[in-house]
Amino acid sequence: MKLTDISVRALKNPEQGATIFYDDTLAGFGVRVSQAGTKSFVLTHGVRRTRETIGRVGILSLSEARQEAKSIDELTCTLDPTAVADPKGLAARIKGRIFKNIGSQITCSIGFAANRLLAKIACKVDKPNGVTIWPPVTMPGPLLVLPLETVPGIGSRMEKRLNSAGIVTMGDLWASQPKHLRALWDSVNGERMWYAIHGYAIHAMPTSRGMFGHGRVLPPPGALRITLGPVRGCSSPKRPGACAVTAITQALCGCGWISGTTHGSGSASFMPCRTIKHVSGRSKLFGKRLMERSRVAQRSCV
Repeated sequence: MKLTDISVRALKNPEQGATIFYDDTLAGFGVRVSQAGTKSFVLTHGVRRTRETIGRVGILSLSEARQEAKSIDELTCTLDPTAVADPKGLAARIKGRIFKNIGSQITCSIGFAANRLLAKIACKVDKPNGVTIWPPVTMPGPLLVLPLETVPGIGSRMEKRLNSAGIVTMGDLWASQPKHLRALWDSVNGERMWYAIHGYAIHAMPTSRGMFGHGRVLPPPGALRITLGPVRGCSSPKRPGACAVTAITQALCGCGWISGTTHGSGSASFMPCRTIKHVSGRSKLFGKRLMERSRVAQRSCV
């Protein structure tokens, strides 16, 4: 199946264990859904079919997870204060450890920046064995000299769309507005891109689906429905139901009925008084006087 934001949200929980739904457009990439409903992006690769968890659905967006799956040979992490104070020393230790345990056949490039996206871009600047450090105070200078294609998430099609909107250089992208990029991406990922290149650490927040509904309580089986007409001397000629219900409440109680719900201005439902424990006083049609009579009628009927 082709994984999209809509199809990922629609994935159902398995009755037992967990199920992986693989993407048709990227080999090995998929979404693992547990019996409890937890959804995680995963990548299965290699001869031994090793499975790695990329991140939780909702924390990572689908596009971010797909980009991470394509960059399986990359690693990003948050630095502690000691590493922030000495990024060159940390880079030297990482390279020394790789050389000691693997050899000179494998090299790595390392990028330091304010967030994940900028660090990934910095990492590409001095490949295959360099170290690039972008302190926040130096930005956006080092970024502005790079082409748009160096930004993860900007492919050939997206670059053409940006060019048609007048965004040709990295400086144009930097000077744009977040809502403008959101419209060009046709999703919130464009707005996240704007904040990311400006140094903010933006992560996709967990989302949940909801719905609005309208409910109406119907009279129970056996309820008596009466059509109400104008009542002589009624002070509310436009709402005859208010006076009519008031007038017949006590009379019906003698027959075992008590007023329940009015329906507009022309009818009302009445139910057996022994099935009613509470009479709501929030209906504007009833009013305070009607509720007092209803309570008296109900006590006498019971």
